[in-house]
Amino acid sequence: MKKRFLYGVAILALLSSSLGIAQDFHFTQFNNTPMVLNPAETGVLNRDIRLTTNYRDQWRGIGKAPFSTIGSSLDLCIYPKGSGLNFFGVGLLAARHSQGLWGLSTTSILVSASYTKAFDPSGNHFVSFGFQGGINQKARTDILSDLTWDNQWSSDRNVFDPRIASQEDIFTTQGRRNFNYTTFSIGALYNGQINPDIQLKSGVALQNINKPNTSFAASEVADLPMRFNAYVIGELSSGFDAKIRFVPSFLYSKMGPQQLINIGFGSRFILGLNSKYTEYNKETSLYTGLLFRYGDALAPVVRYEINKLAFGVSYDFTLSSLSNANRSNGGFEVSIAFNSNMEAGKAKNKARRIRFL
Repeated sequence: MKKRFLYGVAILALLSSSLGIAQDFHFTQFNNTPMVLNPAETGVLNRDIRLTTNYRDQWRGIGKAPFSTIGSSLDLCIYPKGSGLNFFGVGLLAARHSQGLWGLSTTSILVSASYTKAFDPSGNHFVSFGFQGGINQKARTDILSDLTWDNQWSSDRNVFDPRIASQEDIFTTQGRRNFNYTTFSIGALYNGQINPDIQLKSGVALQNINKPNTSFAASEVADLPMRFNAYVIGELSSGFDAKIRFVPSFLYSKMGPQQLINIGFGSRFILGLNSKYTEYNKETSLYTGLLFRYGDALAPVVRYEINKLAFGVSYDFTLSSLSNANRSNGGFEVSIAFNSNMEAGKAKNKARRIRFL
């Protein structure tokens, strides 16, 4: 009974947009979904073209349908003639997020563009600026039998009574079944080799800057709050030839009244041979680490990279009181990335001193 009550409250919150963070999808392996995190990440890669796919399945213990998210992106970098180490990036992101019962879903098709400028001739420091925009669709089904509402709680009998009117017609019979809206985002990114042993990436992004109306109630307005992301990812080693590199990370995200703090630490083990100028083309490595989402979850992560392919897997162990409703079932996530070169970009990549994180 407690589980049904918590789930009913969650559905109502999603419909009324009172929990803004629930409106935007996110991934635990945030560094493996760069265009979801920041449009300035578009095209900032060690080869010329990148294809990524992430799938997340979570909270199977709640209700009859899990919460799942899938996202795929394709981006590439373009070096105009005479641009030196400066380059443009373009990309396409498609994602779908399903939120349990009532067929709640959000589908997004977004395009991104960026410009990256080298701040020194040796290619140690780069700053990128990006823009992203596109169309989203929110949808639901008309099947209401699986839903319960606060107004259907019988305090006399201490049970839900479906015969009691829900008084939520603005969301159900009179609400919008599906609708489209646009979103726009901007961001900035820094990549740099601080010294031979320390490499750093830091970015900020502001998403949903147009604050679109995302209410299922036709008679009400619920603006989607802007979302602010700030993050830092580093790689520490004892020199270029070091076989073990430490990878700390930090992500802060705020959307309306909700905020997310993600602290991570991992190790990257170099397994394959590399060379000074082609290590990001030939290197084989294994990453293992832990991500702690404050007040929410702890997630171990494993990622294996071999030449052009990378595979990652993580699992969120719920630490919050939500474990009472989801039977301690957290979130499973898998990521796949493919990177490749086009002939035009190889010389430019070799001229860089750093490998983009």
